[in-house]
Amino acid sequence: MELPWSGNKTFHRREIASLLGMVLALGFTVCLSSCAALQEREPCGPVFLPQRVMESQDYAGFFKDNQSSLATCGAQGRCDGPLFNLGFLHAYSMSPYYDRPEALKYFARIVKEYPRSPLAYESLVWMDLITENVNLDNKQRELKSQVRSKNAAIKSRNATIHELREQMKRSRDIDVEMGQKEREVLY
Repeated sequence: MELPWSGNKTFHRREIASLLGMVLALGFTVCLSSCAALQEREPCGPVFLPQRVMESQDYAGFFKDNQSSLATCGAQGRCDGPLFNLGFLHAYSMSPYYDRPEALKYFARIVKEYPRSPLAYESLVWMDLITENVNLDNKQRELKSQVRSKNAAIKSRNATIHELREQMKRSRDIDVEMGQKEREVLY
């Protein structure tokens, strides 16, 4: 059997189509077997390190584990993971350890000590979000204070208006009474 390209310069469309069909069928079979193998594997671990604590809500255990990891990680030279986890515990509002200034300290330490770590970039984002939230909270407190002050001023003005209206009413009553007395005196 002679292949279409092995000496015979004439290519037949049927032979090329048949060969292409076999290649596609083989590729499809390989693809399906790869997909089946991928589905049989267990799912990957969490991409976001603190995901497990968010699922389990064992904040105390997570805190303790990361504190002890932080105490021993210096020998390994990589403390960015435990620092990030502790920063997250202090940044996450559902955590009993919620303390934004403390979270900023952990994230800043990662950026300073491990600037090339992927967690340094995540820490920068967290620091930006926390700072923005603190600024928004301060602005909200300031606006609430302004609203309270304006409400107090409005209340005071309303009281003054009410008092002035009462005085005007008494003044009209006095004018009416004086008019009656004048008519009595004249008639």
